[in-house]
Amino acid sequence: MKLEESVQGYFELLGQGKGMDAFEKYYAEEIIMQEPGEEPRVGKEANRKFELEHIAGIEEMHGAEIKNVAINAEKGVVFIQAWMDVTFKEYGRMQMEEVQVYRHYICGISFVWLYSSFHPDPKHE
Repeated sequence: MKLEESVQGYFELLGQGKGMDAFEKYYAEEIIMQEPGEEPRVGKEANRKFELEHIAGIEEMHGAEIKNVAINAEKGVVFIQAWMDVTFKEYGRMQMEEVQVYRHYICGISFVWLYSSFHPDPKHE
């Protein structure tokens, strides 16, 4: 499967609210995910646990959009700029802006680096 087709399929599942289906289908067993200031999470099982806990912490999703996608098929790298407006059970409502970098190999997505900016919603503090 070409990288562009994988990216399209991944985002189609996300857009349908099937984030864990996308995770299972497109992430490699040796996936490494890292956010600034955090230790890398290594392996599909550790990242699955993190993702399920993250999803369980969401009270309400108010909106989300993928703003930009850039693909370097030769290097197997995908850059994504996105935003989300979400209410977390523990933290309240936040607007989040993210840049995500995906490294894709034949076996699937093998590295994700996230940079997020969180903005509490002043109307809901």
